[in-house]
Amino acid sequence: MTKNISIEYMVRNLSPHFAYQLQFKSEKVEKAIRSKAEIRQFLIALYGGRTQEGEVGFDANNGVLFDKIGQLKPSRLLSEEELDFYTDEFARNGLHGPLNYYRTGDLDYDDELPILERGVQIPTLFIQALRDEALPPYLGKSMGQQVPRLTLEQVDTSHWALWEKPEEVNEIIRSWLNQQYFADGRSGKL
Repeated sequence: MTKNISIEYMVRNLSPHFAYQLQFKSEKVEKAIRSKAEIRQFLIALYGGRTQEGEVGFDANNGVLFDKIGQLKPSRLLSEEELDFYTDEFARNGLHGPLNYYRTGDLDYDDELPILERGVQIPTLFIQALRDEALPPYLGKSMGQQVPRLTLEQVDTSHWALWEKPEEVNEIIRSWLNQQYFADGRSGKL
């Protein structure tokens, strides 16, 4: 029998690096981050922005470090144009909707239980970021048990692999698609 393990239990006993999810699940972020300028700083924090002194604005074990909001310099991962776009989009309706993802764990468990029972039977590519503090590499080591047609590729990046090494990630995707989709000269294998 499979048991639904709460995020609270996981953080307390198994995965302290998921503590940011507890913060996101609570109303703390949306109460503290309301203005467009604060939303911009929130996004900078998530994408690895740092203060002048090199202090981070987010870590997986705590979440957003509110005392750093207002002090963060833009991350090299986002251009000013991208940051402006994301800020404008999130500012339209605030953070409540996007953060609801973290409030749906029990519903997701019920919806995803049938997958656990039968596994994922289609070809699946997982690109694992080796320096992802929120999803450390050890979390993926037994994925093959539930995903028998898994291809695991690793990149030396943090959580934002596609932003940090777009050429490498895109080459992995291209190569995998070629192997899966075009290997025998027929398209439509996926």
